[in-house]
Amino acid sequence: MTVMEFYSRYKGIIKYVIFGALTTVLNVVTYHLLYSIFKAPNTLAVVIAWIISVAFAFVTNKLFVFESKSWDKKVA
Repeated sequence: MTVMEFYSRYKGIIKYVIFGALTTVLNVVTYHLLYSIFKAPNTLAVVIAWIISVAFAFVTNKLFVFESKSWDKKVA
């Protein structure tokens, strides 16, 4: 099996793992910036980092993983 065949077969899973890893990195970096650099309280830093990460995951999964072209609430 070539690399392209492998990618074609597991494209959804590969994209999901990549964007999941990026979401995790974004969460850790955001938390670190808020808590260590900007001296935000721990709970506030966690909540803001989580909100940003969830929003990032939603948008990237919708557009790139599941390749949805619609923003209509009725469309998955």
